[in-house]
Amino acid sequence: MAPKGTSAFDFVRSIKLIHGAPSTGLEEHMVPEKGLSPPRKLSPIRSAAESSATDSTDTAASSWLKEIGLFCGYFFLQTGMGFMMKFVLSKVTVVPGLKGIPAPFFVTCCQQLVSFSIMCLVLLGSRAIGRPYSPQKISKQEMITVLCLAAAFSLNIGSNLLSMSLIPLSLSMIIRACSPITTAALQSMDKKQRTPSAPEWLCLLIGVVCAAAVTLAESGGVAGEASFLFFFGVAICVFSICCGGLDFVLKAKLGKGPKLNALDLNFYNALPVACFTGLAATVIPKPVSATWAARYIPQMTDLQVVKRIFQVNPSIVKWVSLTPKALTSSSSNSLQQISIFQAMDGLLPRLFELSEVTAGALAVQNEVFILASCVVLVALAGSWFLSSSGTGKAASFAGAFVDAAEHSVDEFIEEDFVSMGMPKEPHLEGGFQPPTVLLQSNSTEPYDFDNDNCRGQFLALHRPTHDSKLSESGRYRYGEHFKGKKRLWELRFRFQLKRPLSQSDLFFGAELEEYVPLSAATKRAMDLSVSGMRLVVGDRLYHSPGDPEDVEGERERPAITLPLWAFDQYIVTPEGEAPPELTDPDLPNMGHKRFGQLREYRRSLDALELVPGPTFTFCFWGVSRFCDVLQWQATGIPMFTPLDLNQYCGRPPLHFVLYTLTDNGEETRHLQSRKTYFFRCSFWSSLRRPGSDVVRHFAGRSLDLLRGTNKARKSQQSNAGTSAGVSLFGINLFQCCSDRPGEALENWDVVFSGLGAFVYNLYVTFMVVKLSPATSAFAGNFNKSAAILLSLVFLEGAAPWKTGSLRDFAKIGAVLGNIAAFTCYNVLKKRKTASKA
Repeated sequence: MAPKGTSAFDFVRSIKLIHGAPSTGLEEHMVPEKGLSPPRKLSPIRSAAESSATDSTDTAASSWLKEIGLFCGYFFLQTGMGFMMKFVLSKVTVVPGLKGIPAPFFVTCCQQLVSFSIMCLVLLGSRAIGRPYSPQKISKQEMITVLCLAAAFSLNIGSNLLSMSLIPLSLSMIIRACSPITTAALQSMDKKQRTPSAPEWLCLLIGVVCAAAVTLAESGGVAGEASFLFFFGVAICVFSICCGGLDFVLKAKLGKGPKLNALDLNFYNALPVACFTGLAATVIPKPVSATWAARYIPQMTDLQVVKRIFQVNPSIVKWVSLTPKALTSSSSNSLQQISIFQAMDGLLPRLFELSEVTAGALAVQNEVFILASCVVLVALAGSWFLSSSGTGKAASFAGAFVDAAEHSVDEFIEEDFVSMGMPKEPHLEGGFQPPTVLLQSNSTEPYDFDNDNCRGQFLALHRPTHDSKLSESGRYRYGEHFKGKKRLWELRFRFQLKRPLSQSDLFFGAELEEYVPLSAATKRAMDLSVSGMRLVVGDRLYHSPGDPEDVEGERERPAITLPLWAFDQYIVTPEGEAPPELTDPDLPNMGHKRFGQLREYRRSLDALELVPGPTFTFCFWGVSRFCDVLQWQATGIPMFTPLDLNQYCGRPPLHFVLYTLTDNGEETRHLQSRKTYFFRCSFWSSLRRPGSDVVRHFAGRSLDLLRGTNKARKSQQSNAGTSAGVSLFGINLFQCCSDRPGEALENWDVVFSGLGAFVYNLYVTFMVVKLSPATSAFAGNFNKSAAILLSLVFLEGAAPWKTGSLRDFAKIGAVLGNIAAFTCYNVLKKRKTASKA
């Protein structure tokens, strides 16, 4: 309790001075409690004399349990926020093969709108209970400062979330643990602020060196093969901590100038931040995660991402806006100069005297926070060791020297294809030439292609011929389209030409890589199949078994090609108009069809001018009943089929092509030297995949998804006993971070709501103002360091005593070095403060 004759605010200042905590200047900004005199300026000697050391010791002792509970709650909230946002941005399964919601600005915009709405409800509620609260009015000049703060906050949060979607969570937190050095650098520009001493700068730089070491280790070393996305994510993370430093400086200025408290700041800041992030979400294209780049394009705006999500899984968007991120994990010291008590005054009932809690927190200073972090970390680590099996068996150090070859896989397994975005159900797979990503049949969106001659989109549809009941039921994607039709598959593609061409020189069809010897029976079956196709598409069908190796000169590849009018449907969209989507259910009713009007259809196609400008859409299914590509069989010929397609093509893949032929005198063969490809897509069945070298040739950017596959596999094997997660007192702590889209989303939707974000914001602010400026940076970074260790060990499997990886040793060592550096920094600050007091 404060001594008689002394206000609560005088008592707060006296306790700060006794224990070496410098005044923040906020004591003069606090609103006096009823019945207490306004704060008066006291000298350190008089304040210390009026305060009883015994009373402060008793207050400190009685506050220990409160402070430990507060800190543990703060730690779990802060750590949970980081895990949750990583889950949202890069791990949540939107649809099979598509992970994460790489829309950081959109997520931030939604959160700020929810936070502002809750703030309005709080203001209305305060009036309803007879304790009305109104935000403090600010001048135009102060509003400009608020807008600058909103811009810095938007860049800080948005870039932090963007980097989190591109790099591992542990690396993001390690880099953001360097935020004090950017804040110190910005504060040093202000002549009114004290410049850190040389030893303090050295401690801060040690933290930066540790973060650089982890970044180098994560990239695979100097000779590593880290992708562009990795380095871009690191750069964005560094940019975010610079914005975070500016965010801190502006908030400190607002705390000292217009005296805004936490509620006022949220009220004035939320809508501008929502506007800034909403604008960024609309106009700024950015690199997206590998799964999104593999399915769509490498760069997308947040608006494009959300549009795609609404098309494939609209229900997932409802809870994204409720995901809390009111404060980033690095902003534990960003609100230290804004008094939460001003926000609480006149709004919350006074259940206890605020001066007691404040004095107790300042009396124990940072020791209790360090102790609480250690207790929590030891408890979690101990529970993990106790719940794991075979912990006594250390992994062999044979894999310690990990290089770029770690990420290569000699032969792909089913898990690798799933990680590259392919579904587990049987389907068609393939890729373009030049390679972009792996393709799949019945995808939710078409795939983009671009070459020197044209650009466009492609979509392959196929019945589930492996399951006759499913095929007949129509309960699969595009099942309504196949209902009542005999076709087994359908190919759709649209393109815009980059140069004019003559359609008489244009052919489309299928070709193979090399000559395949055929037995007499297989050759007979093939001739019958070609004859059947010729009856369907006409005399201009071209078929060649190819030239064997004993043919001198250039050899022809095996091929079967058709004239342009062999397409079953075409649509011409004039330049400037939007072409129909390849996924449009009404597409079969558009344009021209060959069925029932072959003569008119052929005449209209012969008159078609293939020139740049218009968009041409073609669909092909006419010969599909003779070839079940999913089952990799020739079909539709009695007594001869089904036959394995490998008897025709030797081995997959099968190339679907569109090319022109140049005139070469009397040469009639379709030689490679005469071909100019406008489109080339290679296909195989997931039931009959080619070798891994062929897959790599066509996979393109999908191979980025395999980074660390071997490492993850080894980690899963070594941690087989802990695959169920970490259990503490019967609670599976990290089960929520696994890739389970259904159950996990529902649980997180309940626990982390917009209301939770608002409460978390106030709670963290309440904790931050209890820390003196000398300890706030250390406590926040110690918090992050503990969270980093948890993320490394439990989520990313980087336990060096199990994996034996030097990379994992570097990560853990850098985290411990970071803790040591900021411990030294805190000691130096504390000694200097004590000497001044």
